[in-house]
Amino acid sequence: MSESNQLCSKCKNNKPLNEFNKSSHHKNGHRNICRDCRNTHRTIIRKHNKHYAVLLEMQNNCCAICGKSEEENGKRLAIDHNHKTHQVRNLLCQSCNTGLGDFKDNKELLLKAFEYLKKWEDDATA
Repeated sequence: MSESNQLCSKCKNNKPLNEFNKSSHHKNGHRNICRDCRNTHRTIIRKHNKHYAVLLEMQNNCCAICGKSEEENGKRLAIDHNHKTHQVRNLLCQSCNTGLGDFKDNKELLLKAFEYLKKWEDDATA
């Protein structure tokens, strides 16, 4: 009997289910990111956590997008990185980091969202 496979949402490889950590939050009982991708991500974050204070100071103690401080956000800033190259970019608040993630770092999609908001801002008075 063969074990079922699952597609990793990061590397897009189809891997055996035993290469995914268990999770009660996911429908099939396993995370959607394979262990290899999760370990790579954790290594990046751990490496840059050591320099977090320096990164924060370089950004004037605030999110690189919205400019809010940790105190204003009520949370530590996230270490944002390129998921393809693993290059660390900057520190972002949870809202800005999640926003980029929701748009899959897709510049064209973000521009479309900007144009959409701009259109409705202009139409708000009509």
